[in-house]
Amino acid sequence: MTNVLPKRVLAGQGKAAIRVSPAVLEAAALDVADVFGRLATRPEGLTAAEAEARLDEHGPNLLARERRPGFARLLWRAAINPLVVLLVDLRLHDLSLDAVPVRLLEYLDARGGS
Repeated sequence: MTNVLPKRVLAGQGKAAIRVSPAVLEAAALDVADVFGRLATRPEGLTAAEAEARLDEHGPNLLARERRPGFARLLWRAAINPLVVLLVDLRLHDLSLDAVPVRLLEYLDARGGS
């Protein structure tokens, strides 16, 4: 029963899915006693000697860190944001409409009429 957890956790469009270890998927389908047996542990935990032996065998328990996006990538993401595109478009239209009455008045003044 490996379909307990979703394969794509919080993955959006074009984003990589979070990878879930097959051991975690298997453990999710087992009862508590079977999980302890599979991991060779017990509810009280490991002794200091067992913990040290596992540390020597497997190394430290460290989480991988994601790289932060650079400034250029953050700027690009902001530039293609639909809300930002809409606001820029509205501002450009506003600027062009502000210029129309001034140009119209200049044209009428140049013609000599009001």
